[in-house]
Amino acid sequence: MRKSRGPKKNNLLIKVLCVGLMLLIIVGVLAAYSFYYVTLKHYHEISGYIDDASVVTAVEGTPVDTDSIGLSAQETNEISAKIVAETDNIEKVDNDKVINILLVGVDRRDDKWNGNSDTMILVSVNPMKKKIFMISFMRDLYAQIEGRGVHRLNAAYAYGAGPLLVKTLEENYKVHIDNYVSVDFNSMIDIIDILGGLDIDITDEEAMSANAQIMEMCENRNINPEEYFFTSGGILHCNGCQAVAYARLRAVGNSDYERTQRQRYVLELIIDKMKSASFLKLDKLAHTILPMVTHNIDEDTMYRYLNHVIEYMHYEIKQDRIPYNNMFSSSGGILIPVMPDTINRLQNELYGNE
Repeated sequence: MRKSRGPKKNNLLIKVLCVGLMLLIIVGVLAAYSFYYVTLKHYHEISGYIDDASVVTAVEGTPVDTDSIGLSAQETNEISAKIVAETDNIEKVDNDKVINILLVGVDRRDDKWNGNSDTMILVSVNPMKKKIFMISFMRDLYAQIEGRGVHRLNAAYAYGAGPLLVKTLEENYKVHIDNYVSVDFNSMIDIIDILGGLDIDITDEEAMSANAQIMEMCENRNINPEEYFFTSGGILHCNGCQAVAYARLRAVGNSDYERTQRQRYVLELIIDKMKSASFLKLDKLAHTILPMVTHNIDEDTMYRYLNHVIEYMHYEIKQDRIPYNNMFSSSGGILIPVMPDTINRLQNELYGNE
């Protein structure tokens, strides 16, 4: 009996060793692959990396297309004084185990200025909780911007691109932001097309309203919009132009409140798509995306992120929006959060008891 079991045990051992060897090879390839992208000789030139010190800041007198806040100087001063008094003693929270990356979608029609940040989503990765939090900051939020005074939040990017927007969020909301990644709408269209499009659940009203956005973007790209128009709603397979048009909608539903929800929905679909993408698809995606984005993630940090990206993709995703419901008022053209309560809730969401 023992002689008959010996070969089976040997076969099993060989299979286990083979599987183990394959796993080691896969892990090794992934590590080498990640290393490849962050050790390219021209990483800074081809990856979209930009040093914060080299970011062009709009100088005084430079035309910047920002919207009025609709308040008098006296009203602005009174609101600012109240917020400063309420938040001055609140400390900014940081935890090196939590990764906070700001994703910025920029509305820019030419290269003469930075553009307004119409999409601002703080993606917070918490390995202790195995959760990813996606927090949208609405474009019309009250913001005290260093050197510029009170504006809508999206003006921070127009004046000083990623570094000034990050600093503005950190100072107003008391959370540390590790890095930012920004992309304009044209590049986002191409990224979604490379992924093969997205299956989006769209209402009839959203579909009809999105056609105006499709027409505008197609005209900017010199392509025929009629080939991209929606005819009805449903779960539709959308190309990049259609998906971005859907994410930009704010004429349907509750204005920008629902638009931020659509943006997070599209982002979550992109993450799901990347989870199931093949190695070759991810390779093509990386090669194409890197030159399209602007970010301040250096080589070492990028390598650290890439080393854990497969793990992060399986975390539970939680979504939210600032201003939180029942925690804000509106005055003129801006949204004014109840700042102490908002900051406390945001810090608790991202860090909890960590």
